[in-house]
Amino acid sequence: MEYREGLEGVILEKRGVEESGHDDARRTITAPINGDLPFNIVQVKFADVKGENVQLGGHYHTYWEAFYLRRGNATVILEHIDTGRGMEVLMCPQHLLTIPPRIAHKVSIEAHSVLVGFTEESYISPAHNDRKYSKW
Repeated sequence: MEYREGLEGVILEKRGVEESGHDDARRTITAPINGDLPFNIVQVKFADVKGENVQLGGHYHTYWEAFYLRRGNATVILEHIDTGRGMEVLMCPQHLLTIPPRIAHKVSIEAHSVLVGFTEESYISPAHNDRKYSKW
């Protein structure tokens, strides 16, 4: 697989308190999403990772998806299913990764990480939402 920097539509950026939140003596508010994604959020999912080096994904969708890493570290491999162009990104806390349709993704994530997912469509089941990527 070829991995090059940059893949059309994929965005990795830091979204913490400094960029989009508020901190005072009472609490810290982090607002990683503020109406500025390239899609309307229909569903939010929280993944509290239990095992060591858990593997997630290995599929693509026909709709937009974004991930916000609240805690931990993750490595994400992305590949456009039509062109074969790909990239690998390291996600650290407060990173937001936006993934357009038809970009296959698989994640290796540390134990005790918290990953928040935002999707453009409701998640019903793996059979309905996930398109297995045959190259992986």
